[in-house]
Amino acid sequence: LLMDIHQQQWSDTLCHLFDIPRSILPHIKPSTGLNLSLDIGLTLQASVGDQSAALIASLTDRSSEALVNLGTGGFVIRSLAAETSAFGGYLHTLVYQNNQQETQFAVEGTLNSIAAALAPYPVKDCNIEDLAQSDIFCLAEPSGLGAPYFRNDWGIHFSRSVSGLTTRQIGALLLETIIFRVSRILEDFHRHSPLTRVYLSGGLSELPCLQHGIAQCAPCPVSHLQQKEASLLGAALLASEHKIKCHRHAEDITVLNDNNASVKKYRRWKIWFDALLETPNH
Repeated sequence: LLMDIHQQQWSDTLCHLFDIPRSILPHIKPSTGLNLSLDIGLTLQASVGDQSAALIASLTDRSSEALVNLGTGGFVIRSLAAETSAFGGYLHTLVYQNNQQETQFAVEGTLNSIAAALAPYPVKDCNIEDLAQSDIFCLAEPSGLGAPYFRNDWGIHFSRSVSGLTTRQIGALLLETIIFRVSRILEDFHRHSPLTRVYLSGGLSELPCLQHGIAQCAPCPVSHLQQKEASLLGAALLASEHKIKCHRHAEDITVLNDNNASVKKYRRWKIWFDALLETPNH
């Protein structure tokens, strides 16, 4: 958090702001070629965060594709082409730097604590026909809206009372808003620079309701990644400096064109959501 990602050095401004002497901070090194011997007899060759590792395993540096990971939380991420920056409040993420001092960046949008929002409801029983069955809109991030909004004053919120709904109906509403939040991020990414394909990963992406809902609302074709342990695989690829081969296994998700109710509700949700964002922080 104290790093200037553009310079790959500690930020004098941030260190001064938090009153932290640069002299006590460790030296920043590239993500690969560490060659660090560990006490357990292994050698550490690379160090990378879990989200960056998942991106490496799933897309490598394909800037025309995006990864949507839905688990405890959610993130939508795509590699940035050289000399481009994040935009519109989205996170500018440093993915890795190799031994040749080449740096890969990404742009990222986030969804906070979505698994916690879904936990009380039978979302595994929901299907695509359960979506867009009411005119109620909602938000599904208990700890507040993630990037690019950063609004901790909006947690789980419904446009009107849901006291007359079943737990399955409420679960479907929460799934809807996850679909809509993801689609809005993808729409922003696509508008900035066209996307050719989106890949879904993470535990919640196994839900057919989320798969088909995102495929219906997304601005480009969507596939579901079949590979497991993407973060471990990405770390291994980085440690090998991409010398090992990784075969990406993904299934294309068919868009159910006979039911566009979700697309129509998504358009109405965006109007409601934008109006909500205009209200002062409370």
